[in-house]
Amino acid sequence: SKRALEELEKEGYIRRRRGQGSFVSAQSAKTSSGPINKIVSLVLPHFHAESWAMAYIKGAMDYLNPRGFFLSIHGTGDVDERALLYQLVREGVGGIIYYPDYTISHIDVLTAISMNRIPLVTIDKYYDGLPISSVVSDNYQGEYMAVRHLVELGHSHIALICSSQIGERSSVRDRFLGYCHALRDSSLEIIQDFILDDYFREMHQFKDQNESHEFLKNRLQKLLQANVTAMLIENDYEGITIYRLLKEMGVRIPEEMSMIGFDNSEMLVHNGIYMTTINQHFHQIGSKAAELIVAQMDDPDSDPQHIVLPVEL
Repeated sequence: SKRALEELEKEGYIRRRRGQGSFVSAQSAKTSSGPINKIVSLVLPHFHAESWAMAYIKGAMDYLNPRGFFLSIHGTGDVDERALLYQLVREGVGGIIYYPDYTISHIDVLTAISMNRIPLVTIDKYYDGLPISSVVSDNYQGEYMAVRHLVELGHSHIALICSSQIGERSSVRDRFLGYCHALRDSSLEIIQDFILDDYFREMHQFKDQNESHEFLKNRLQKLLQANVTAMLIENDYEGITIYRLLKEMGVRIPEEMSMIGFDNSEMLVHNGIYMTTINQHFHQIGSKAAELIVAQMDDPDSDPQHIVLPVEL
């Protein structure tokens, strides 16, 4: 392996950096007859072994591998996302599949990448008005179905619970719109007091976890006092937290409170929680995103595409 890398370095195909590793030479790749190179980078904001992250990875790999492409995986975590995106461009990767945590961040960087004809696709969320392709779930329809299901069960006081501000993420915004339209179509009023959002930022002001949980309990208590009997939770991960806090507050689930999550995450079952949820097709999202990247490599001047995949209750 060492000798092979040395030969590749001599021929100018790779650059070696002490303490960092070996990197494909952007210049040598650009002078080849094919795409810039065969590496597609998948950037996730917080990569752990969650089932959704692994499904994105497998979906992309299942499409890329048979076609001779390679997938590199980057979990930003504490790493500066902007710096990482710039670095991937400098290294000359063939394309970038990017999972944005918020769709109000890095707009300048992503626009520059796209306008410079570097293949780029966002997954899970999309940027309004930007020339960037995206593959997302039908968040609007998912929440619409959830509300209609609860209405059919006899609920009229239905809360929407989101950890972030509704406008910060396209996925949350679309679910909010689905929630509102479903209430309107059910002849129910949209009541502002039934919408709890942006609690995550406030919870992190407390250094002690017990204090942050007490803060959230107080917010939930206000919903109970408003006679809320059903809750739509932004995702299953937050659903586990809300479920446990309601139990600590003595609320019987589902006798006194119905809950619907989003994602169909394995974490629910692993935590002994059997909750109605909206199923997303993460593997298909990863595969479709990889397909769009390869298409952009073949035709850099192709128009951006916004693909919305169906979900199920």
